[in-house]
Amino acid sequence: MKKFSCLLLTVFLSACTFDINLGDPEIENTSVPEGEEVEELETGGELPLDMESNADGSESVVVDVSVVDPDDYEWAVYRGDYFDVEVPQQFIIEEISGDAVYFSSPDGAVKMYIYSPLWDGEPPQVMVGEGEELVDEKVDENFAQRIVWQTIKSEDGSYWRSVVDTRRATDYPEQIPFPEGYEPSSFERTTFGIQYRDEVSLEKYNEVYLRFKNSLIKYADA
Repeated sequence: MKKFSCLLLTVFLSACTFDINLGDPEIENTSVPEGEEVEELETGGELPLDMESNADGSESVVVDVSVVDPDDYEWAVYRGDYFDVEVPQQFIIEEISGDAVYFSSPDGAVKMYIYSPLWDGEPPQVMVGEGEELVDEKVDENFAQRIVWQTIKSEDGSYWRSVVDTRRATDYPEQIPFPEGYEPSSFERTTFGIQYRDEVSLEKYNEVYLRFKNSLIKYADA
């Protein structure tokens, strides 16, 4: 596993309140260069946490506060049932289903999430759930699509999560204005998320997360 030479800072984690908006969720499709081998990524494994002993005998998490350059990683293509996405090879895969996956950083500071089914569905294990609270939510909705941004915090303050969930109609007519009373009946859904220990961890891996999001390629069939 490739290591980085950087300054380590001991950070005592505590619950805090801040709102984070990861910006516009528009997806720029990219593809693997011709002739490049697609490597399989290892699944499973435990997330390592660097700990440091204090003078009073307690321990604290050691967090690398340098911003990670995506080019410092070796990237590979992860293939879901109906999508491809680029991920650092060093990240640990936690498969929920063929449509939903978490990718965890080697230091355990962040977990990146994608849900990309063939068409529509409900994203598992990423929207606010038991033991969590919704800190902030923004909804942008029109005839053709609904985008929801959420900032979520665990009740014990051990992590935060930022989510953007996009549901788009795929069968609305080209006629403008739309026929009176017409409602789309077919949708496609894409959900991205990043879970992080604190704001420092989010800032550290933000560029990696953006590259991960922008690499998505969706397929109409298997």
